[in-house]
Amino acid sequence: MNSTTRTAVLTASIFSLFPLAAQAQISFDARGAVPAGPAAQDSAFADLDGDGIVDLAVTVDAPDRIVILRGDGNGAFTFAGSILTGGGSSPQALVAADLDGDGDADLAVSLKNNSAVASYRNDGGLSFAALGSVGVGDEPRHMGVADLDGDGDLDLATSNRDGNSVTVLRNAGAGTFTAQSVAVGADPRSLAFADLDGDGDTDIAVASSDDRRLDLLTNTGGTFALTSSLSTGAQFRPDGLVAGDVDGDGDVDLVAAGDANNVPQLLVFQQNAGVFGPQSVFAVGGQNPSYSVAGDFDLDGDLDVAVLCTDSSVVALMANDGAGNFVSESTLPVGSDPQHVAIGDLDGNGGADLAVTDDPSGTVSVFTNQARCGAFAYGLGLGGATTAQIGLSGVPALGSEVQFVMSGFAGNAAALFAFSAAPAELGGFLGGTLLVDPSSLGPISLVQVTGGTGSLGLLVPSDPSFLGLTLFAQGAAFDGGGPEGWTLTHGLEVVTCP
Repeated sequence: MNSTTRTAVLTASIFSLFPLAAQAQISFDARGAVPAGPAAQDSAFADLDGDGIVDLAVTVDAPDRIVILRGDGNGAFTFAGSILTGGGSSPQALVAADLDGDGDADLAVSLKNNSAVASYRNDGGLSFAALGSVGVGDEPRHMGVADLDGDGDLDLATSNRDGNSVTVLRNAGAGTFTAQSVAVGADPRSLAFADLDGDGDTDIAVASSDDRRLDLLTNTGGTFALTSSLSTGAQFRPDGLVAGDVDGDGDVDLVAAGDANNVPQLLVFQQNAGVFGPQSVFAVGGQNPSYSVAGDFDLDGDLDVAVLCTDSSVVALMANDGAGNFVSESTLPVGSDPQHVAIGDLDGNGGADLAVTDDPSGTVSVFTNQARCGAFAYGLGLGGATTAQIGLSGVPALGSEVQFVMSGFAGNAAALFAFSAAPAELGGFLGGTLLVDPSSLGPISLVQVTGGTGSLGLLVPSDPSFLGLTLFAQGAAFDGGGPEGWTLTHGLEVVTCP
């Protein structure tokens, strides 16, 4: 039997024995509260110390500063220092990105009372040096980062609530900026960056709350002009704004959260070849929606939205059905008067985690996503003359082929490889622990081991029904040094990915 035939047989024999995955659900662990400082405002995720683990930066008042929190890779953080931004400056929006092109994450912060943006160069070891500041419009409260002029470095833009403007800050290449301000509607709030007209560059959308519209700023080589607006209706005041392909047609859509006469709503404007259609309206499960972020929270292949609802102190999790229709699936309770929600992978498992700054309590509410995909080791193996290992080569995405690789066996032998729909912790199996559930075992596959290593191919079905399916696996082989003449691998949990 050749390898292609063997893979096809494994596909039919393994996946057909197990129930299909249930409909994906958005699920987060219980809230973790991280102390940051009084009047916590905004936050940003990045590996700030270069250790490969995501850290967290938070803007706080009293005194005005940026607090640096070092991550441990499991969603927990410890205080690691502060950057003072100047008395009375009122630091607000925060960006962590490589602004000077040296490969590490720098910081930029909007200073509300100074009508300016200050940037700080990362010198390594959580040490930051001021790069300077540049003036923007009055009360810069929201800020984003992208390559807006196509020159390969990262630029910034702020929405200025009292100035009724958006200021574009073009990067000169070393983290210093020149400013261009564009007049927009009254009380501009969230910004979203995307190619909105299909010409290949990055445009800007801004939620002009008091004028009940989304203003679209067209990019012409790094210079911006207000060219059109999308009305959100006479009653709806947009606040949180995200851009992304929510209906899967390849075009970038716009999603705005806000209130219509105190009725919390999510408005979706679907794009088709540069033209935005009429809005679709969906109920939000919280009062006074403000900031929003988009991510595939349930790992089902489409973009969901998390909406911070200030008056009810929750994050409303809006699940996407894949066609751009949203339902408020659940809510996450946070501290009182929450200010901002940020998204990032805090624990390195591929899921989109959330952090929310809570103003009066001076904490950051951290939520780690339970959804994940990939391969994860669990349990302990049984050593004999050697200690066998099991791993996965490749990503178990729908329609892809992966290889289960077993290594560390003694010499040349035949190994047994078992699949299961559930884990187990049963002692006494060949002198070790059976880590796959015998009541739901799939086929026991025989693999030839050469030089201590063997592999088994598996084709993941392309059928979306198999998204999120979990398999558990364990290998075993003859080994005269084992208690009963066997060595066992640890367990391997494999979760299929989009």
